Amino acid sequence: MAERGKKIPLGIALIPVVFLVLALSVTIGIFRLSPHIPLICAAAVAAGIAIFFKHPWTEIHEGMVQGITLAMGAILILMIVGTMIGTWIIGGVVPTMIYYGLKVCFWWPLSSSVRSYPWEQGLLGQLQVQWEWLLSV
Repeated sequence: MAERGKKIPLGIALIPVVFLVLALSVTIGIFRLSPHIPLICAAAVAAGIAIFFKHPWTEIHEGMVQGITLAMGAILILMIVGTMIGTWIIGGVVPTMIYYGLKVCFWWPLSSSVRSYPWEQGLLGQLQVQWEWLLSV
């Protein structure tokens, strides 16, 4: 196995982070472009520093693959949730829930069809009153 490289000092290890923050600030803040190129450049700067300190490329590559593998579960969950929410919005589920939710929240206490409080007639009776009121609107 190849000999491990020297330990990188903290000041040098922060160079890719500072570069990433500055590059993202300039790219997004000033030029209004996407952040993909600065991310790739920051990864290249980090790899260049590791190679300068005599770390073998296989070790760098294995570290990148391990980091991507750890993040993949969360990325897949976010992709699935995003797809589901987009489908709900396109299908009208979210706008319908917002419409009827706001309608019930704002007008339910003021409705004359509410005959008593929930604790007086039980939950099922109150749900029946709400359902009758919703149909009458």
